[in-house]
Amino acid sequence: MNDYRQLILTEFIDRYENSSYYKGKRDGPRKISIVLHKRFPEYGQSFFYEITEELENISFQLKEEGLVTFSKKSIPGNREIILNQEESSIKKIYQELKRISIKEKIMNYLHQLDEYHVEGFVKDFIDEMKKKIMYDQSLSPYLKSYDLEDLDSVIKILNGMYYQDEEISFRKFSEKILNDTKKLIKYKKKNITYCT
Repeated sequence: MNDYRQLILTEFIDRYENSSYYKGKRDGPRKISIVLHKRFPEYGQSFFYEITEELENISFQLKEEGLVTFSKKSIPGNREIILNQEESSIKKIYQELKRISIKEKIMNYLHQLDEYHVEGFVKDFIDEMKKKIMYDQSLSPYLKSYDLEDLDSVIKILNGMYYQDEEISFRKFSEKILNDTKKLIKYKKKNITYCT
């Protein structure tokens, strides 16, 4: 059974975080809406009465909670729900989804990058990743976006490479740096020597 409420709220937040307004490139928000029959093709179909009723109930719950409004032309079977982009509403949705905002993830990530005391090409790599974040560019393929565990592993690998002054097997290097003989293999295809 689909959790339609979660699907709706997740789509709203995904689109909100992708908006120019959220990224600070626009002064005011643009309308973010979901037309239910476009998002859920069963909605409004007589064969899918239960789904239609469930989506109607969810829409009215969200409206009563102040998280959405309805468009003027919105009617049962052709319902358009509009995200309320006031800060308090957005905050409630994040809490319900148990989701950390992209802005918070970015701040945590930048803080983590600042915590590393490294030199040489590892420092160059970190500086380059900071620039990418500041210019809203993808960190791929070097890093998983705002994944702190991945970041820590990549920095350990680069730092290990920087200080490795004698030949060592791939498996031994993996164990030495990541405490696991097989963990390094998943980073082998990454271009982690980007700044060398």
